[in-house]
This record gives sequence, structure tokens and C-alpha cells, in this order.
Amino acid sequence: MVSESVWRRMLLAGTGLVTGGAAILALGVIPPGRTDPYWAGSDVIRIFWVLIIANVLVGAALLGTMLVTRRGGCASKVLLVAAGLVALALGFLLLDAALAELEHPGMQGVAVSLFACVGADLAAGVLAFISAVVRLRQPPSQ
Repeated sequence: MVSESVWRRMLLAGTGLVTGGAAILALGVIPPGRTDPYWAGSDVIRIFWVLIIANVLVGAALLGTMLVTRRGGCASKVLLVAAGLVALALGFLLLDAALAELEHPGMQGVAVSLFACVGADLAAGVLAFISAVVRLRQPPSQ
């Protein structure tokens, strides 16, 4: 049985991972991409901003679940599963972008940043699923 504090730390770690991934996207991917002529005529930067917003929303969902349970509320298992699914989907979308940028000359640094975001999103998704499963197994009196 996982204690309440361990469960909260899992959610806090997931929150940190997805917001850290959003920061890496905003600071390590978009600035080099603006100077690249390959990205100039496309909507790649707008798509990355959408991914950043989605990462922040997943982090807000995880953090909100943790804060609601801290105040005595009931954790939404559906919200945890949905946040986990979105985090995994974001990870796989970013994996596609990372593999595409790996083949692009001069953008290997961006590819490394994208791979870091992939790892963060996938780990956050797994943590969200684990926390939902742990929450399902706990008796309702706790």
C-alpha cells in the first residue's frame, strides 16, 4: 500500500516533468527553430506552442488533483487517466518531431531537446497511470 505522501510526490514529479518539458520546448526548441530556414514557411512554431500549452494543462491537471486531495476532496481517477493518456500522446508526437529533426542538418541540438521532452512526457504519463492505479486500490476510508 502506497502512503498518501508517496502518492502526492508521484503527482508532483509528473507535474515537474511535464512543465519542465514545456520549458525545454519554449527555451530549447523554438528559439533555434526561428532562425532555421526549413521552419520559415511552415506552422511548426505554432504547433510547438500548442504542445507547450498542452504540457502545461497536463501539469495543471496533475497538480490540481494533488491539491484537491490535500484539502480532503476526492481524487478524480478519470482525470488522472486522461492526463496520462494526453502526456503519452504528447510524448509520441514529440518523438516523431525529434526523429524528423535528427535527420535535418544543423538541428541536432533541437533533436536532443525534443528527446528530453519525449522522456519527460512519457515518464509523466506513466506516473499518472501508476497514481491512478494506486488510488483505485486504496480503500475509500483513506
